[in-house]
Amino acid sequence: MRNYWTCSKFADWLRGTAKLNSGTSEEWSAWRKQAKSAHPFRWWLTEEALSQLDDAWNYVPSKINSVRYYLNNRYEAKTHALSSNLKKGQWHEFEERLLHCSFDSFVDFIEIETAWSHCMWNEKDCADFNVPWWRRHWWTRWFLTWRCPEAGVAHLEWEMTLKFNDEWVKKSDPNYDKPTPQAEAAKEKWALYYWWKYVRPHRADVHDYCGWTAYCDDLRKAAEAKGEESDWIFAKSDKKDKKRSKELLDKMQKLEEQYDNEDEEMLIRLIKLRKSLWT
Repeated sequence: MRNYWTCSKFADWLRGTAKLNSGTSEEWSAWRKQAKSAHPFRWWLTEEALSQLDDAWNYVPSKINSVRYYLNNRYEAKTHALSSNLKKGQWHEFEERLLHCSFDSFVDFIEIETAWSHCMWNEKDCADFNVPWWRRHWWTRWFLTWRCPEAGVAHLEWEMTLKFNDEWVKKSDPNYDKPTPQAEAAKEKWALYYWWKYVRPHRADVHDYCGWTAYCDDLRKAAEAKGEESDWIFAKSDKKDKKRSKELLDKMQKLEEQYDNEDEEMLIRLIKLRKSLWT
């Protein structure tokens, strides 16, 4: 990670005024006005001349990094596209691709990007989640993907605890001690992540749950017992069988609609969350 010369201790000494570590836009404006008026020439040396020297010194490394970032984004992270775990070589309708690409990429976001965001700032988290050595160093981490669901979830759990405190608002503010927008978004991320990973994959099969599978098996067994071809069981169905099959098919259709409505609701919730999906 590049260290900008204008933010160094040497620049503070040369400028004559220490640069803020952080601040609001008003605080930064006041600092620039004060520092520039106190020592105009020294301000120019640090904020303009030193900055240009910094850019010239880092020109080659910056170009190398640009190539490295491009190769990583293009061939490893593939940040230009969504991914999915749909079976390759099979036909998948666009509606299925739309759902799976969105949610599978969302899972990647939690387990890869959010996980690394949780560990990148200190060695303790790296040790706690067994971050491999090659992910900790800038010259190797761009070409290999590290996935850690536990670290991603831990970051969401931390975000969910965030509340408006003295750093954000006054105690008299009605939002004081209430969850921040980041915390609310984290709760939604966790709900969607858990649903896609652990709830949806274990939904009952519509054919089995509605009794259609068992019904067809019974008809085949009855046909085979009579010495008839089981492939044509519905061709010789009587009124009772047709009535039963219609009841089961109607029940199956209702459950399919229920599943479709659930998928649609969750996809809409994910789309509404999109502006919170960053690290």
